[in-house]
Amino acid sequence: MRRMFRYAGLGVAALGCVAALAIAIRGIVASNTPAESFVGVHAPGAPLPVLWNAPAFDLRSSTGARVKSQDLVGKVWIANFIFTQCTSVCPMMTAKLTLLQRQLGAPDLRFVSVSVDPVHDDPAALAAYASHWRADARWLLLSASEPERDELARGLRVAVVATEDDKNPIIHSKLLTLVDERGRVRGVYDSDDAAAWRRLATDARLLLRTMPAALQASIGDGAQLKRFGCTGCHDRPAIAPRLHQIGGRLVTLATGERIFATDAYLRESILRPSDKLVAGYAPLMPSYAGVLSEEELAELIAEMGLASEPEPADSSPAAGGPATDPECHMQVATVDPVLALTVDGKRYHFCSARCLAKFRAAHVAR
Repeated sequence: MRRMFRYAGLGVAALGCVAALAIAIRGIVASNTPAESFVGVHAPGAPLPVLWNAPAFDLRSSTGARVKSQDLVGKVWIANFIFTQCTSVCPMMTAKLTLLQRQLGAPDLRFVSVSVDPVHDDPAALAAYASHWRADARWLLLSASEPERDELARGLRVAVVATEDDKNPIIHSKLLTLVDERGRVRGVYDSDDAAAWRRLATDARLLLRTMPAALQASIGDGAQLKRFGCTGCHDRPAIAPRLHQIGGRLVTLATGERIFATDAYLRESILRPSDKLVAGYAPLMPSYAGVLSEEELAELIAEMGLASEPEPADSSPAAGGPATDPECHMQVATVDPVLALTVDGKRYHFCSARCLAKFRAAHVAR
């Protein structure tokens, strides 16, 4: 019995070390993110203060061209940090950014997303990411070396920290920075705060001194899903279930309940996406309540293709339910063949290409 308690104590100590490490990393991020002190410093609609000068940069974009800070003189721009293999905060932030792009159609506005992953996110990877999200021509996705990334983060007064955690290999700021046409930082916004996104839209309009122009959408197959940024996540099964012809199919929820994807369910999923999560997926989708009109909601639901009869359960986008990544032990979806591997007759599913590669190196003979 005494030995059992001693081992339990070691387990508690180990957990305590992990927790302490996580807290320490967050502390490092917090201590190196002075931009946090500027969040919410001005009232909505009030004249924007000049906070500091944005840093100079010269980075390669997803198109392969160089983008310099001087190229943004005369433009208002909104900056954030992401990486393409992120399956937590980045998809939600990017989804919200695409909504903001739709709200703010001004031609003199730019959206600048800088990757924090210099190893994976070269221009080709960023170009694929831009294609998934149907990138607005004003959206600049930039690749940076580690020194370039760190210098830019310091200049924007935010933090980027690499970790040994496969689930969160890079911890980075979730702040958005608004920069005026003269390269001066005029506002800092918390991407987790819905009210902050509204303030950001208002403040950007103030700087632009113009009303937002409506973005024109092309008409055609899947046009509405692309128009509203749905395909950015839902074309990546590791992040979200596929939407094509989902109507009428059986869907397995995170609670284990199985329901048909009726019009009512699809509507609820658009307006309150966290209420009835599909099994194997995290609550990453932003709410479109107050963003879409009733007509636009109807167009989206119709485009998902309501079937005349319910289909078998095994045709559901998440019919296989969740699985556990054998490397990082994270719950993942079982619908992406690219992130799956069969070894000795057993099928394994992974959260990322990084975990799959580690597992293959350890368990597949060369």
